[in-house]
Amino acid sequence: MMNRREFLGTPLALVALAQEPSATFPSRPRERLAVSTYPFRSIIGSGGSKMSLAQFAQSIPERFNVHGIEPWSRHFESTEPGYVRDLSSSFKKAGLRVVNIPCDVHVQLCSGIEGRTAGLDCITSGSKWRSCLVRRAFASTCRKAKSAMTSVVL
Repeated sequence: MMNRREFLGTPLALVALAQEPSATFPSRPRERLAVSTYPFRSIIGSGGSKMSLAQFAQSIPERFNVHGIEPWSRHFESTEPGYVRDLSSSFKKAGLRVVNIPCDVHVQLCSGIEGRTAGLDCITSGSKWRSCLVRRAFASTCRKAKSAMTSVVL
């Protein structure tokens, strides 16, 4: 895996660093809303009569007239790239955008050694989610940078 110093030495880094960050916020109030999946935790999941996260996402625009989703980390069946890619496609197909992904980890703040171990689990869990999301963002940046690099003369 490439580390930060190696990445910064590549031409791709020059293109990525040259781009100005931008954020466009919706002007209409309804577009700023999102449905969190946490309150629906009893009906989203695997097994029994529960629906998958992708199935629930398909119902959001029609049922709530909202086009934002905040999927809870426990509703993801996997963090594997293939699953995340398919889930992202189903969100786009439904006309949804992800506004946040709350990640749950259990930490016992005022405890002995077991609490410290839980703290390490928290770091591991955070790394897993960050890695999953960075892969998606990096793939998008790479596609943009690759097309931009064709016009860059070094």
